[in-house]
Amino acid sequence: MSHQHMPKNDEVFGQSIPEFCFKYFNSTSAKLMLSNINKNIIQAKQEIGFQLYDGVSYQQLRKSIQELARIRYSKHLCDPREFSPTVLSVRHEFSCDEICRFCVPGSIPICFMRNPLYSGLAQVCLCTYDLWEPVNRAAFSLRHEKRIFSRRI
Repeated sequence: MSHQHMPKNDEVFGQSIPEFCFKYFNSTSAKLMLSNINKNIIQAKQEIGFQLYDGVSYQQLRKSIQELARIRYSKHLCDPREFSPTVLSVRHEFSCDEICRFCVPGSIPICFMRNPLYSGLAQVCLCTYDLWEPVNRAAFSLRHEKRIFSRRI
């Protein structure tokens, strides 16, 4: 998203989000896929009792997405409440769960490990709305920013 025009605050989700979210969106390690944002789900989460599809509530959709991710990617999942992607321009580190809740309203957080053999490495925070392809069609993804380490020679 850093190479594209960043929309105004309320243009992305139809509601205002905290300003710190744009530091995450502009990170070199982030991808915001505007085409994967589901404004119907955002609206459903805001309106109590709003049914999404054929009587399915937001909470039912959330549980279904999390369960599908567990079934398809069980070895690749980590806890989105414990993974906090490092973005150098953000002073306070937020967990993947918090980033999705504050910055991608109505999305469901998924912490995904690209290689399950190395737990804790190559983790990606995904904020998704997609029931059928929760990982591949995430609206937002964020991994640790690359750091440059200096050492004495």
